[in-house]
Amino acid sequence: MSDVAKELVKIVKSGVALGAWVSLHLFAVVPLDAQQSTLTVLKLVYPVNDATVFSFTLEGSGPDLTFELMGGESEILTVDPGTYILRETVPEDWELGLIRCGLTFAAGPVASGALQIEIPPAESVTCRFLNVMPGIPVPPPPGLMDVPVLSPTAVSILCMALATAGGLLLRKAI
Repeated sequence: MSDVAKELVKIVKSGVALGAWVSLHLFAVVPLDAQQSTLTVLKLVYPVNDATVFSFTLEGSGPDLTFELMGGESEILTVDPGTYILRETVPEDWELGLIRCGLTFAAGPVASGALQIEIPPAESVTCRFLNVMPGIPVPPPPGLMDVPVLSPTAVSILCMALATAGGLLLRKAI
């Protein structure tokens, strides 16, 4: 039995709150500087199984950072808060279709391959870059089409239920 497992057994037998011990000992992390933030860059490609390498540059405060990603890979960077330009060098035979960083996005084809982003203090920002090969139809991203559509009958029933509930609430209030 590992040392951690033995310690957990002791904690459980002693009656100490296990969740508090686990949170304190197993998930403790070295805190970042109070002002530092994280930027996660996620690379998406279509067709999905392509092994092309994409180059990125993060320009902003301090020296420029460069890194490379293939489809499905991500890079997590610790950065100071501020305004940055995140740029992808798009390889030949590819098109940059979408860049999205939080609520900021550029839909494509994105000619510049870059997006200006604001990274607040002590926050995490995730940026997604989607590249496609021209001529290959791209299916909608997962979750985009998962919005339930109600039939006219369902809408009528929902409206009646809400009106009835509202009427009951008004009666109780009076």
